[in-house]
Amino acid sequence: PYCDYLQAFVVAVHFRKSKCRSLRQTLVGYWLSALGGGMMCGMLLGQPPAWASDRVMSTYLSVFIAVQFLPLGLLNSSLFSLLFFPLQIVNDITIVHNIVDVALDRLPNCAHASAQQSVLFALLIGTLAGCGGQILLTTFGLDQQSWSVRTPAALVDSYPSLYSASVLSAFAYVLGTNMHNKLETTYFTKAEGKLLVIFIVFIFHTVPRTANRIHGFISAQLEKRAATPKPPVEIPTPAENQKQEKRKKKKENGQNKESNKEKSS
Repeated sequence: PYCDYLQAFVVAVHFRKSKCRSLRQTLVGYWLSALGGGMMCGMLLGQPPAWASDRVMSTYLSVFIAVQFLPLGLLNSSLFSLLFFPLQIVNDITIVHNIVDVALDRLPNCAHASAQQSVLFALLIGTLAGCGGQILLTTFGLDQQSWSVRTPAALVDSYPSLYSASVLSAFAYVLGTNMHNKLETTYFTKAEGKLLVIFIVFIFHTVPRTANRIHGFISAQLEKRAATPKPPVEIPTPAENQKQEKRKKKKENGQNKESNKEKSS
């Protein structure tokens, strides 16, 4: 249940700050982004999605409504961003929960007998469970004013992302735990396989995103400093130069008089 609250809050904050033009559009985009991966896995498995219960659905709905009352000034403040980023890191645990518990551990109960013994099908639902919502978000622009089909971010990102982490996690868990008994050796138990998935998500998703966030923060600070106007350099006019020379001469004359007085005394 804590994973549900955490994921619901992180996605709800993202859509509270989105460019959606109406509450209905925001709600549908939020629902597809937060629960789209589980929905696609349920359809492929021939089962109801894992979130199809009053407890889970009421959790996501109540968190969404509560976040809508938060002022945008608070959500856009630097203090909230500083506190919110660690929650995003902890929220990566829900990716592991989705890949293992929502998809792969439900595969033996799949409605299609042929799919139960398919390694490629297991890799597919494991990947969709981890990043299905993100695929829907970036493909249709669910957080934009107008929805339209576009190139998913996974195909243009230059650094390892959630998609890479989901594919590698599904691959490692399916083959490492020997789910289909097609290998002579079982390398990990299910608990060890889950720990391996946590490690993969951390290396291929959490660390690159954190580094990218820090790089963006430093770049923004440097741009602010560069954009700060420097005070203009004052060039003295000829009249001011003459005044300064007169002042210097007066000082020199005064110093000479004082020195002469000391000598005479």
